[in-house]
Amino acid sequence: MTIEMKRSISHPGNGYECKTCKRRFDTFQALGGHQGTHRRVKFSDNNDACLLNLDIVVPKSSGLHRCKTCIKEFSTGQALGGHMRRHRIEKALVLMEEERLWQQQVVEKSESDLVLEAVELQRLKAEEDKRHEVKNELVLAAKEWGLSV
Repeated sequence: MTIEMKRSISHPGNGYECKTCKRRFDTFQALGGHQGTHRRVKFSDNNDACLLNLDIVVPKSSGLHRCKTCIKEFSTGQALGGHMRRHRIEKALVLMEEERLWQQQVVEKSESDLVLEAVELQRLKAEEDKRHEVKNELVLAAKEWGLSV
């Protein structure tokens, strides 16, 4: 609740002035109550700050119970409570779906990690087999030349 206000300096004791409509009030509280009558956004030229005044425009209530999520109105609080269950269920379903997707990503990542590990193990085994083959060839060559191993 910030409409630019100031105490009248030129006429001390004259109260508080609304900068929107220039109306004067004896007390700060009266000026604050008056601010709700202005239903618009005012931009300050000096610092581009937005000065608002209780600007929430909600259709006038007809004495019914209103849902804060979807603004439907109900004749009783009990009916509204039953309706709110729908929003709780929807929210729970969204959370369950998000959890399922997260778990699916974890499983997919685990599966891809297993594939990568299997490929790495195959590569390491192939390298070990190659080293063993080369070693055997060197031992045979050494025996042919009469070298001791």
